[in-house]
Amino acid sequence: MMKWILPLLLSGSITAGAQVASDRQLQKEPYWIAMINDSTTNYFEAVAAFDQFWSVRPEPKEEDDILGEGKEHKEREGLFDRMITTRQEKLEQESQEYAFDYKRFRQWQIRVEPWVRPDGTITTPTEQLKIWESTH
Repeated sequence: MMKWILPLLLSGSITAGAQVASDRQLQKEPYWIAMINDSTTNYFEAVAAFDQFWSVRPEPKEEDDILGEGKEHKEREGLFDRMITTRQEKLEQESQEYAFDYKRFRQWQIRVEPWVRPDGTITTPTEQLKIWESTH
């Protein structure tokens, strides 16, 4: 039953799924990834879903931050210590898994922000072209 809930939310209106989703669900599931691919997404709901997801994770490291990191790697003592991954390490690993999507979301945010209406809807590419043509 649970397997069908997320696809149903995503196949319907993503904005409706985001409105129904609790803060806890938004922290667990990266709804914002699907939202940036949906032309009917409400900008403010996508940003809220993104912010909730990252509120419990460290932001992914940029490529520049990762360079040279191997030198500072601390050696764990004992087999047990090496086998256990702390919660913080798991969150850091997970945040790195979403690093590409994180960057994609930030680029989407910059690109669509000028086209956001007060209600959060985003003008369509056709409307954007008409606006651009009327100003040039």
